[in-house]
This record gives sequence, structure tokens and C-alpha cells, in this order.
Amino acid sequence: SGHFDAAHIAIDEALASKQDVKNSPLLEMPIAMLDLDDKIINLFEKMGYKFVGNLVGVDDGHLLKTVPMCGEKSIRLLRESVTKEITRRRLLEEKHNENDTQSYSQ
Repeated sequence: SGHFDAAHIAIDEALASKQDVKNSPLLEMPIAMLDLDDKIINLFEKMGYKFVGNLVGVDDGHLLKTVPMCGEKSIRLLRESVTKEITRRRLLEEKHNENDTQSYSQ
């Protein structure tokens, strides 16, 4: 997975920077609130990764070396869970914006 690390970092930073002020609480979201197995959450929390924002810019290789008992699958599940949460928030925001537009046109 080593050559994918740079891509993950770029994606993480792009996603973090795309979050506008309204969505910034995503970075403050406890990873315990993500759709993840408790075992995975505990691995990351023990090493100080308690919030989504703590993971921005941290590459897979660093996590593999510094989080005991953490494998590539755990990292993949964590990243997928964050991506799902970003998607969920964007869909909610789009729906909210559609509702605003509809209320003005009536």
C-alpha cells in the first residue's frame, strides 16, 4: 500500500479543505461516532487519534508503524467510514439547499 499513501494524503487534505465552515465539525467529530467496529476505534483512540481531524495528512505507513495491532484492513475501513460520513453530509447539505430553493419559489 506504500505507493497509495501519497494519494490518500492528497485526498484527505482535499476533502478537509473542501469542507466549508458549516461542515467543519466533521474534523471535530469523534471517530467513535463513525460507522466502525469498536475494536478499530479503540486501536486508534489509544494512539491519540480521537477525532477525524487528527487523521488528516497522516499516511497509511505512519499508522501501520505507530498503531499497534493495526493492519491495512483497519485503515481501509477507517478511511471508507470517513468517506461515507463526508458523502452523507454532502447529501444532507444538498437536500437542505434544495429545500431552501423550493421555499423561495413558492
